Amino acid sequence: AVVNERIYIPQHPAGWGKRIAMESGASGDGGFARVRTTTAGRCGGSGNDVGYMADTQGGSSGSPVLGYSDNLVVALHHCGGCNNLGVPIEDVLADLGSNVPNCATDGGGGGGGGGGGASTGGCGIDSVTNAT
Repeated sequence: AVVNERIYIPQHPAGWGKRIAMESGASGDGGFARVRTTTAGRCGGSGNDVGYMADTQGGSSGSPVLGYSDNLVVALHHCGGCNNLGVPIEDVLADLGSNVPNCATDGGGGGGGGGGGASTGGCGIDSVTNAT
């Protein structure tokens, strides 16, 4: 995640159908959800969280926080309220260690996507065919 990066969060709050959080009422955000900090105090633990303002709803914890420009996962949403917080995807990948398939990340290891974007290369779904 990068400060001021525009983001969106696909969510299924309270078991409802899919909703996409992408708006912010915070001044300076231009109406769009954006990363405000990458050093917010961790919600319920030690370390830093990604902080952002977005129109999330209760029951959305575990939803991916996606970068708007590249659709790569930058965090996992886990605390809502006036300031939303997400675990940086780098921390999630580090915790999973060798359990992460090689094709599960963009291989960039940083930047706007945080190295967490999904890639189909090597996962056995490189091409799609149309049945006629």
